[in-house]
Amino acid sequence: MKHLKQADVLFDRDLNDKHYTRLDLPSAKTAATGEIQSIFLVEQQGLCLLDALENLARVVPAGPNNPLLSWMDR
Repeated sequence: MKHLKQADVLFDRDLNDKHYTRLDLPSAKTAATGEIQSIFLVEQQGLCLLDALENLARVVPAGPNNPLLSWMDR
């Protein structure tokens, strides 16, 4: 599958203890077939994508191979 999965997201801190998120893209126009490209997101003032992704990981009961922006319900 070519969609971004829960397992493709890594929350971490750099050497200066600054928070970042890495998205490992399974497919990209600028990547060779099978090559993974990574996007690094850093904290922003105001509405922060890192906070939104961390909240999503906490509240969405999805498995590591489910699409990143998915929701599972009974």
